[in-house]
This record gives sequence, structure tokens and C-alpha cells, in this order.
Amino acid sequence: MTKPSLSFLLSRISLFSAVRPEHIERIAEHSQFLSLAKGVTIFSRGDAVEGFYYLISGSVKIFAVSRDGAEKVIHLVSPGESFGEAAMFLDVPAPVGTQVMQDSHILLIPRWHLFSMMEQEPKVAQMMMAGLSMRMHRLIQDIQGLSLLSGTERLIGYLLQLCNEQPGMKSIVLPAAKNTIASLLNLTPETLSRIMSRLEQAGLIVVNNKEIGIPDIDRLRGQDLT
Repeated sequence: MTKPSLSFLLSRISLFSAVRPEHIERIAEHSQFLSLAKGVTIFSRGDAVEGFYYLISGSVKIFAVSRDGAEKVIHLVSPGESFGEAAMFLDVPAPVGTQVMQDSHILLIPRWHLFSMMEQEPKVAQMMMAGLSMRMHRLIQDIQGLSLLSGTERLIGYLLQLCNEQPGMKSIVLPAAKNTIASLLNLTPETLSRIMSRLEQAGLIVVNNKEIGIPDIDRLRGQDLT
């Protein structure tokens, strides 16, 4: 991957949304392109974090494990999203684990270089703070969605989100197994199956393993859930 391509990708990261192009180019010089196979662990809970990551293609699972060994999926990272920023800036061991769910291409933006730039040019740090603020606002919206919406609303919202990530498609492919999707949406696998069955019976979706057909996206979006 050439330097201009790296610079373009970096400019799309929310953390760098307010960073000037000349600074983006300097960051690109030290960023690493990673090609990782399905099942690879990027970092585990308790690991030192080398920097933060940007997913170019594929899928990455961010998860926590309870004391009894149960796994809770916190987020499924989609292409165009970054992860690992909090542990990097706080300089603490990773509080969660990450695993590649599909063969993926990822950028690693090294911590040492970012911190060096911020020390030399405090303005860069200010611009990154603006990007982090926007990211925090989106995370708050996600938390509100999990706490305030019904299970059916959460699933429909998630399917519509996948439609936006796969434009022009009348069917979408779930980026992970259904039990992983259930954990992400704070549902039991049984509840997820029941909701999907109801939506299928209503003619809103067509389920074929991990492929979900959507006959009419506008109808699904406007579904009355009250």
C-alpha cells in the first residue's frame, strides 16, 4: 500500500478528522499495514497496547470475559472504524480482548509516534481531542440505543446499519455468528431467534443462515414497533 493511500485512509479516522494533511502524512510514514487471518488475536485483556487500529476490511470482535468465563461482545468493528484509542491514551493494559472474525486488513498507528508528535506540536493534540469528542458522542448514542430500545428495535437498527455499510444490496451478510450478534445486542441467542422468526413471518426479512434478505428496506425502516 502506497503512502498516499495510507494518508487517505488515516484522514477518514474520527480521531484525525480535524488533523491537518501535513500531519496526516507524517503519521502515515510510521503506520503499519497488517493482513490478519480469521481467528487471530490482536491483543488480549491485560496486554500492553502498541497503538490503536483502523479496520480497512474484514471484521473484528471486541469482547470481555466475566469471572465465570462467559463472553460478552462489546462491539463488532466494521470497516472504517478504529479501536484501541482509550487504552493507548490512558497508557493502561487493554481492558478488553480483540479477535479477527473475518480475514482482515488493518492499520496500526503506533503510540510512540503519536505521543512524540503531540509533545512537539501541542496543536496536534488539540485537533485529536476534537476527533475524540465526536467519537464519544457516537458511543453515548450507542449506549442509549442499548438501554432504551426494545430487542426488536435493536435488531432492526442493526440490520439497517449493515444495509448502510453494504449499499445497494437487498440482502446482507451478518459479520459474525448469530450468538455473537445476540451478545452484541444484549440479547440471548434464543431471544434473537424468536425476534428474527417474527420478522420473517411478517415478511420483513428472509433468513438463510448468516444471509439476511430484506425485501423492502423502507418497510423495515418504518416498521411500527409500539
